[in-house]
Amino acid sequence: HILITTPESLHILLTSVRGRTMFSALRAVIVDEIHAVAGTKRGAHLAVTLERLARLAPEAPQRIGLSATQRPLEEIARFLGGCEKGGRGEGETGGRSEGRKVGRSEGLELDAVPDHPTSRHPDLPAFRPVRIIDCGLVKRMETHVLSPVPDLADVGGTIWTSVAPLVLEQIRSARTTLVFVNNRAQAERMAARVNALADEEIALPYHGSLSRERRFLLEERLKAGELRALVTTSSLELGIDVGSVDLVVQLQSPKRVSAALQRVGRAGHSLDATSRGVFVPTFRDDALEQLAILDAMRAGDVEPTHVVQNALDVLAQLVVAIVASEQPEWTSAELFHFVRRAYPYHGLTRAAFDEVLGMLSGKYPSDVAAELEPRIHWDRVSDLLTPTRSARMVATISGGTIPDRGLYTVNLPDKTRLGELDEEFVHESRVGDAFQLGSSTWRIRSIEHDRVVVVPAPGAPARMPFWHGEFMARSKHLTPRVGALRRELDDARTLADLAMLQQEHHADEATTRSLVEYVQAQRAITRIVPDDRRLVLEHFRDEVGSVRMVLHSPFGGRVHAPWGMALGRRMRERLGVEVQVQTTDDGLMLRLPDLGGAPPTDVIRSLTAAEAEKLVVEEVGQSSLFGARFRMNAARALLLPRGNPRRRMPLWLQRLKALDLLQAVREYPSFPIVVETYRDVLQDAFDMGGLRDVLERIAEGTVTIRVVETEIPSPFAASLQFGFVIDHMYGKDVPRAEERAALLSLDRALLDELMGGEGADEPTL
Repeated sequence: HILITTPESLHILLTSVRGRTMFSALRAVIVDEIHAVAGTKRGAHLAVTLERLARLAPEAPQRIGLSATQRPLEEIARFLGGCEKGGRGEGETGGRSEGRKVGRSEGLELDAVPDHPTSRHPDLPAFRPVRIIDCGLVKRMETHVLSPVPDLADVGGTIWTSVAPLVLEQIRSARTTLVFVNNRAQAERMAARVNALADEEIALPYHGSLSRERRFLLEERLKAGELRALVTTSSLELGIDVGSVDLVVQLQSPKRVSAALQRVGRAGHSLDATSRGVFVPTFRDDALEQLAILDAMRAGDVEPTHVVQNALDVLAQLVVAIVASEQPEWTSAELFHFVRRAYPYHGLTRAAFDEVLGMLSGKYPSDVAAELEPRIHWDRVSDLLTPTRSARMVATISGGTIPDRGLYTVNLPDKTRLGELDEEFVHESRVGDAFQLGSSTWRIRSIEHDRVVVVPAPGAPARMPFWHGEFMARSKHLTPRVGALRRELDDARTLADLAMLQQEHHADEATTRSLVEYVQAQRAITRIVPDDRRLVLEHFRDEVGSVRMVLHSPFGGRVHAPWGMALGRRMRERLGVEVQVQTTDDGLMLRLPDLGGAPPTDVIRSLTAAEAEKLVVEEVGQSSLFGARFRMNAARALLLPRGNPRRRMPLWLQRLKALDLLQAVREYPSFPIVVETYRDVLQDAFDMGGLRDVLERIAEGTVTIRVVETEIPSPFAASLQFGFVIDHMYGKDVPRAEERAALLSLDRALLDELMGGEGADEPTL
C-alpha cells in the first residue's frame, strides 16, 4: 500500500518498463523533509519526476510536502505544486512566509500560494493552487555553548584532546546521545578518542561511507539501549528512526540555521518534549558563528530556500529518460510544455530547450568526442522525438543527480559490503596496510579496480581514513547577526556586561570571555572592529617580505570566493604580477610580491559591481571549480555514462574524459553543459547577487572600508591565515596548463536567459 523510496529509485522505476506498472492506483505522494531537496539539482530532478508520476497515474495524485525548517513557505509550495499549462489562473491569494518548527496540528491554512513576478508573463504556466498549513509552533529548545578549554586563544597542541573528554562527559550525562560532526573522518576519529578515554565501546561512528547494513545495525543498537551514543555527520540530520534521543552535541558550527534546528530537533523528538543541544566550538571564529546561529534558531530565522532554476544538465537526462520510456511518441513542442510544468523549469525558454535537444540529437559532431553521440533522434519535419537503442539503458544506469565522489567499496572476502573509502586514500594505501572503519580495524588483502578486499585485524596499529568533500560555506543570511554580535562583544566593558552576554547567548564564561578578548584585541590593533557595516582592509608584510592584504568582511564564503577571483584578475591586469588569493567565511587575503611602494589598496576599494561580474565570468572558466562542476554536470547530462553498472569508472579517468570533452566543445559558445556550468558556478556555488549587493553598498557609502597598516597580523588576520580552507577546489579538475590562456567561449545571451535575465530574444530599450 505504501512505497517508501528515494528520488533516484523513483526515477529508475518510472524509466523501466516493469516499474511503470506499479503506479496504476497511485493516490498520493508525500515528500518528506522537502527543504532538503528543494534548493538543489536533486530537487529539480524530483520536480519533473512528480510531473511524470501525475501523467502516469489514473488521476493526478495529491502532493503533500513536510518539513520543520522551510522558508519561505510560498516558494516551497510552488516547488511542490508545479504549474498548469497556459496563462495565470485567477483567485490566488497571499500567504505567510515564516519558517517554523512544525509541531501540533492546529495552525494557519492558506488556500494558495501568493503572486510571483515571473507568473505575470502571459506565456508562463499558472501555478497550481497549494494549501499551506503553518502549524505555528516553535519547538522548545535548550541550547548551550560550552568551550572545551578555558581560553580558545590558547588550546595547546590540538583542541581535540580537550574536546573528547567534554564529549564523553556529555554522553555519560544522558541515556542516549547523538554527536554531530561536519565530516566523516572526524566521526571516525572522535568515536575512537571517546572510546579510548572511556575504556569501553560507548560511541560508534555513523556516516554515509558505512554500508547500509552497518548503519541499520547501529540504529537498532541505539534504539535498544545497547549503545550510548553515535558520532554522526548529516546522515542522521533528517528523520531516520533512531528511537528516543536525550541530547545532541554539535562539534563546530553546522554552518546553517536549518541544519542546527534539524540536528537539535532529533533530541526530545516528541511534540511536548524539550530538545536539548550542546554546541562545542574549537576556535574563536567558530564560537562566534555558533552564537549567531543559536540566536537565529531561537528567532526561527531560517535561511530562505532558493529553488535551482533551468538546470540544463538535469533537463538533458530527463529528456532522454522521458523519450525512451514513455508512449506515445513526443513532439518537441509537447515535451517543452510538459517540462515547464515543473517549477524549476517554469521559466525555461524555448531557445535553451532546443539547445539541449540539439546536443542530445547529434548537433555536435561525435567524431570530435565520442561522448557527443546522439541519445535521441529529432525529426525536424514531423517534430517527433524518438530514442536511440541504448537511451533507456543509459538513462537508467546513469540516472540521478548525486555526483560520483570517487569512492571504492570495502568488502570482506565473501563480498559482504562494509563501506566506502576515498579514491585518494586507496591510492596511498598498500596491501597489508591496516585502517579503521566503523571503529573496527581492517587489513587490506587486495586492491581491485573498484573495491578493496579486507579482513579483520583487531588490535593492529591502524590509519584513519579520509574522504574529500566540499566545504560548506556560511550563508550571507547570517551576516547581520555576525555583525551585530561583534558590536555587542566590542561594547562589553564590565563583568556585568560579560554576564549579560552569557545569559543572552546561552554560552559559558570561557566562550564569552574568549570572544570579548578576541574582538577587543582586534580593536586595539585596527581601531575598529569589522562588521557588516564597516569593513577593514589590513595590509602588512609576511616573513619573506611579501605584501599581504586582508579584507575583513563577514559576508560568507559564497560572496568572498567570486570577490577574491575578481580582485585577483584585476591585480594581475593593473600590476602585471601573479597574485595569490585565499578566501574564508570571514574575509579574503591577497598575497603579492613587494612592488616597492604603498600597497595598491585602491584596486580593492574601487571595484564596481558591473566590473566584478565581468571579471568573474571571464576568470571562472579557468578555475578548478569550473572543471569539477563541468565533470559533474556532464555526467548528469549522460555525456559521461557509467557504462557497466557493476563496475565504477575511476574518478581520475572521469576527470580525464571530462577534460577531453571540455576541450572538444570549447569552440561552441552555446554548448548547453558549458553554459549550465557557468550558471551553476555563478548562481549555486557563488552568491553573485550577494556580491553585487555588497559592492553597490560600498559605492553608495552605506558600507565603508577602512585601510589599516599593521606591523604584525591582527587577531582576525591571524585566524584567517591559520584557518584557510579551499572550499571547493579539486586540483586535478583544472583545465590543462597549456589551455589556461584560452578562455572558454560562452553564449552570454543563453546564460542570461538561464539566470533569469532578458536573454537574446527579448527587445532591448
